[in-house]
Amino acid sequence: MRPALRRVALALLCASSGCVYAQTAGGASNAGRTTGDAAQWSLFSGADKLHLGTTAGYGPNQGDAGAIGNMFDARSQTPGDGAGAYGTWFQNDSTRLGWYTDVRGQYARSDDRGNAPWLGGASYRSHIGLASAETGYAIRLSDSGSWVIQPQGQLIYLQNHNYNLTGSDFTTVDGAKRAGWVSRLGVRVQPDAFQAAGWRLRPYAAANWWHDDLSEESTLSQFSSIYPNNRYELKAGVNVDLRSGLAAWGDLGMQWGNQSYQAWTVRAGMKYAW
Repeated sequence: MRPALRRVALALLCASSGCVYAQTAGGASNAGRTTGDAAQWSLFSGADKLHLGTTAGYGPNQGDAGAIGNMFDARSQTPGDGAGAYGTWFQNDSTRLGWYTDVRGQYARSDDRGNAPWLGGASYRSHIGLASAETGYAIRLSDSGSWVIQPQGQLIYLQNHNYNLTGSDFTTVDGAKRAGWVSRLGVRVQPDAFQAAGWRLRPYAAANWWHDDLSEESTLSQFSSIYPNNRYELKAGVNVDLRSGLAAWGDLGMQWGNQSYQAWTVRAGMKYAW
């Protein structure tokens, strides 16, 4: 199945030096992503199951960013595509309790363009590879309760290659190739999904400790050199199944770290698939 996706996300990031807002609209009418199991089978007891599959996608992305109290803003466009493969094993595939393990690799490339008032524009090509291994154990807080707690651990390896950057004034900056590790230890707490107003809700809360040794030029989403090497995160969110094929999500988070680093994030989005 090839779902056609339309994603819209809003984010607000506030640190000790001020606030930055960002709005992204990713995935125009020709954007799409496919994710599907190529094989499934039990390895041990019959209740467990291993899922093997692939992912692929393409989508133009446009971003707007500015600082509160600053009259200037910046815009970026990053059309790109990517592909990957994954293997996920659940000790109990029906309840998703007990152990789980997820291993995946992804590769993506993009043509990046940015513009800022009075500063002109710049463009460059980049690609990034990612390998991730994650494991966790889900257990109910009580035999008769509906709440589940899940300690988690994850190790990520990133390799980023930026090609030469060319500005509108024909200034060029040599590209860079960097690699680095990111690790995460955390715990997630959530109740069983429930119905409300005809929707299926899955709220959750999570606490994470992030550590990385990424260099200045290795960036991917929240992994960037503007962050301290050790960050601590509290986050709460909800996933909502509105109707067949239509889902929404949102979360509110706070991070803090060395050198009085503090950040607040608000994210929301929708996904439609058929």
